Amino acid sequence: MDWQPIETAPRDGTRVDLFGKWKDGRPLRYMGGLGRKVIRRDPGRRLIDYYWCSTHKCFRSTKNSHFVDSPEEYASDIVVTHWAPLPPPPPAKEQIPPEEK
Repeated sequence: MDWQPIETAPRDGTRVDLFGKWKDGRPLRYMGGLGRKVIRRDPGRRLIDYYWCSTHKCFRSTKNSHFVDSPEEYASDIVVTHWAPLPPPPPAKEQIPPEEK
């Protein structure tokens, strides 16, 4: 799967994966566990299964009402920078008829 610039993403309802970075530029992610904090670099977020919503003029999740790169009323904390086509589904298992007795 090759990531492509967001400007080249399909705007016809095709489902795609997106990648974006935080609008506020936050470079770090804090993770806690067992009473300790771990600081890790946060390169951005992969957003799975989105499509271009022509009504709202932005990308929208197929799973919920999350919008990205959208007008203020639907503002997201993420600026989308790249897109990639969805991977193909796994191959279907062959249907084997039950043995006759």
